[in-house]
Amino acid sequence: MYHQIAHNKRSSIVLIALFLAVWLLAGFVIGLFAGSTSTAIVGAVVLGLLGLGAAAYSYYFGAATVLAAVGAREADPQQYQQLYNIVQTLAIGDGVPVPKVYIVDDPSPNAFATGRDPQHAAVSVTTGLLQMMNREEL
Repeated sequence: MYHQIAHNKRSSIVLIALFLAVWLLAGFVIGLFAGSTSTAIVGAVVLGLLGLGAAAYSYYFGAATVLAAVGAREADPQQYQQLYNIVQTLAIGDGVPVPKVYIVDDPSPNAFATGRDPQHAAVSVTTGLLQMMNREEL
């Protein structure tokens, strides 16, 4: 498992570097077509800074953006006690912090996890999945 985590981190770093390289190249090309080499450098710097801002936003607010996009709301621990117990049991068993639990009002059976690390993790479950599955299946 730790090998897979390390591989995912390396892949993420490569992906972010490629993302920034594309922004820098796009800025350079746009600047080159707009004027001289100095304009191309300015274009690369401007778009490079925008790329850094986009990467930072994705890192810090990506999970919140995904949760907002699907209309997730934080689950009430009293109303969804069984789901909370399952998530807590699995987290304790794996030795990770308990993630926040969200509910998505959707009849289709689905669930997903998001977050940049175990301390900022979230698990989302649709109401359709909760209605369809029993405790063992969840």
